[in-house]
Amino acid sequence: MFPLLKKKKRLLRILLILVLLLITQATVTADTIVESASVYFESIYQKALRIFETLAGQDIKNNLTKAFNWMLGMMWFLIPLAILVWMLKLIARPAFSTSKGEVGELIVNLEAERLLDKDKYYLLKNVTLRTGDGTTQIDHIIISIYGVFVVETKNMSGWIFGNPKQRTWTQIIYGDRYKFQNPLHQNYKHVKTLKSLLRLASLQLHSVVVFVGEGEFKTEMPENVTYIEDFIEYIESKQQPVLVENEVKEIIEKIETERLEPSLETHREHVNNLKSRIYRTN
Repeated sequence: MFPLLKKKKRLLRILLILVLLLITQATVTADTIVESASVYFESIYQKALRIFETLAGQDIKNNLTKAFNWMLGMMWFLIPLAILVWMLKLIARPAFSTSKGEVGELIVNLEAERLLDKDKYYLLKNVTLRTGDGTTQIDHIIISIYGVFVVETKNMSGWIFGNPKQRTWTQIIYGDRYKFQNPLHQNYKHVKTLKSLLRLASLQLHSVVVFVGEGEFKTEMPENVTYIEDFIEYIESKQQPVLVENEVKEIIEKIETERLEPSLETHREHVNNLKSRIYRTN
């Protein structure tokens, strides 16, 4: 009973975050769509109005005006609803969906921006850095006097099986079984890159993996792997200062200087580097 209740609460929390995300991320898109649609429907309305005015006079004009206003009012409801349904469908896809991963990253970003004290924590998102064999892309970096938190996000559903030592973990969803790279191993390269770039000690870096979605661990979760609802609590649990304020500022400046500009070209380069590494491994 209690695991089921916890799962329902987690789903409700994710839905609430998605609604907030919808408001913050999709407003401009929705406004643009509505504006374009309004212009289109206005042109159709004016043409129809001229025809009906010729045939039947002013009464039909009033009825058409009411219908047109009602149609515009419905658009403000239907368009955000359609976007929300699209986002929920992404969550239900298997582990390898890129768009689904991007939604998970947006949810973690929103949660961090809403709940972390901005005077204590500085958030960097989607950081791509050069490495000896190409590039590495880090979902989120949170910098504070309590250390540099290197965050890897996984947006997954179904049952999750894995332990820190395994090379791959397993997702079982709708009776199908999928293997995916151990995210702790995946994040190790991110941590190693930052450790070298910033010349930090191991105790000054924290590797964190956050699971978004309805995924449920069927094996014991490692200490630094959390669900989205426990993410902020885990970050704030680290209360031992390992950096001073000047070092925090220097770290932020160094990362901002060394990171590649977030763009489609940077993303393509990183994907090509990943494919090359996979090819060399095989």
